[in-house]
Amino acid sequence: IELANETMNSYITADIKSLGSDGSGSTVVPIAFSDAITIAASTSDLKLSSGLAKIPAISVLDTTTVPFAMSDSTMEISQLKLKSGGITCDVTSGLGEDGQISIRIPSAKKNGVEFKGDINLDYINGTSVTKTVVNFDLAGYTFDLTNNELVVIASVSFPDAGVDVAFKSTDSISVITSIQGLDF
Repeated sequence: IELANETMNSYITADIKSLGSDGSGSTVVPIAFSDAITIAASTSDLKLSSGLAKIPAISVLDTTTVPFAMSDSTMEISQLKLKSGGITCDVTSGLGEDGQISIRIPSAKKNGVEFKGDINLDYINGTSVTKTVVNFDLAGYTFDLTNNELVVIASVSFPDAGVDVAFKSTDSISVITSIQGLDF
């Protein structure tokens, strides 16, 4: 079956006109209508161009662990408190859906509350790409570095979760993050 440039709205079905088996040789093997016949089909080189998908309520995009070590091995830092500085997130979304990206740094706390920043993805109908730049202030946050690492968790949620959403093979979300102006 040639499927290139075809749109599938449902399952692929086929009418089987004849069925043969090398194992039967010249002997006829009767098959009752009540017999179950299982046919395995394989495909190769499938490339999606578009379709419908159910987006889950929330999924973890990325958990990044950044090792933290001093170049002087005799020196150990267990905690850093920032006087100033921030994180800039440059987000480009081609999904065509509203959503929200949440960024958490569990080891960064201010007044006992961990850092969490939300970025709204507001799709403008008819626009192919939505670009958002968000700055988060880190002044006053204390980073616990006793494990010699910094863990950053990014997750995404969509209000249309569980509903069929149209997509194209070129749809994507890109997040470029930079830390700027750190002063301890």
